[in-house]
Amino acid sequence: MFTKGFSRIWTMAFAVVFALCIALPANVSAQIIGLGFGLGGRSTTRSYDYQQPPPQNQGNDESLLGRDGRLDIAVTPMLKFTPVEGSLGALFGLQAAARVTSELRVGLGTYATLDHPDVTIGYTGIVADYTVKQSALFHWGGSLLVGAGAAHVGGSSFNVAGILNNIGNLINADHLVIEPSLYGEVNFSPKMSLSLGASYRYVALYSALQAEYTGFSNQGLSGYSINIGLKFR
Repeated sequence: MFTKGFSRIWTMAFAVVFALCIALPANVSAQIIGLGFGLGGRSTTRSYDYQQPPPQNQGNDESLLGRDGRLDIAVTPMLKFTPVEGSLGALFGLQAAARVTSELRVGLGTYATLDHPDVTIGYTGIVADYTVKQSALFHWGGSLLVGAGAAHVGGSSFNVAGILNNIGNLINADHLVIEPSLYGEVNFSPKMSLSLGASYRYVALYSALQAEYTGFSNQGLSGYSINIGLKFR
């Protein structure tokens, strides 16, 4: 009779535990079941603290596209005040250069007459631009443009779209252009800076046949420039 009574008590206890496991949340039920099994002996379960090793050299490879694989291009609209064939005029242009190192960019520059009473010129070339400590509020740099262009008789007045003619000026180029420059910059934001500088446009190999018709010369097409630009990067 004692055995039968004990069996009935054990059955009722098991039924109560089973009902609680169904009614209670899963995490509490798991603790109850684990407690029940723990009464029968010592648990042999061990926990291991496994840490996944960090990836080796992921995203740190140097390349022309940068460490993250994105092409970093700075675009600079620029206004140049410069004498051409003895008269002061203005050129408007764009420079787009991709980052090669933290200080060096390489790209293209194109400039054309915005306003001049007698001459319309346009030239395009490869640009190497070197900036020192670009992250500083005030910094400086220099650039070199090497390219070709063309000069035409006749003035131009506020012709912003003149740079579109530089495709034809490059195909029908009649002179070589080499233009070194120095500039200072101030950062307005991490993505924009104001540039003020000076350059010298050296023109060579102007056609003698063209010179007889236009009256232009290498010396007359050459000249200094005062440059103002906004750099977006």
